[in-house]
Amino acid sequence: DAKIKLDFVLRDEDADIALLKSPLPLKPLPYAWGDSSKIKTGDAVYLVGNAFNLGLNVRSGIISAEAGPPIMTRYGILPERTFMINTGVFRGDSAGPVFAFRNGRPEIIGLAQAMLSLAPNFGYVLRSEFILKTIKPYYDPKNIEELIN
Repeated sequence: DAKIKLDFVLRDEDADIALLKSPLPLKPLPYAWGDSSKIKTGDAVYLVGNAFNLGLNVRSGIISAEAGPPIMTRYGILPERTFMINTGVFRGDSAGPVFAFRNGRPEIIGLAQAMLSLAPNFGYVLRSEFILKTIKPYYDPKNIEELIN
């Protein structure tokens, strides 16, 4: 359980996105980033998280809404950057990948972001196309296309 010092490449608190650099080579994720602009209400999703820091867990649900509610702007979150799923996003889940299956293959369509206390059974997910657009200027251009399926 060695600790590795990571450096910030991008830290955008308004967008709630950070891009970190490791001094060690890392294997790429075996999953491609999908296009969250193609999601539809009712699509099945899977959230991989660490709810309450109890260890790795997976929860299934559906896309409940294709955008977050306008009330999210009170918290600095633009609804068009998110979508809503019918499983809560708990402490420890933040930035966990949310998957959908396209053509039988899992794709990351967003990262778990938040849950509003008004609706604890619903979670809000930052859309993949917003994440990729935000990190693109900071990412090695020859590798960014590898992220997108």
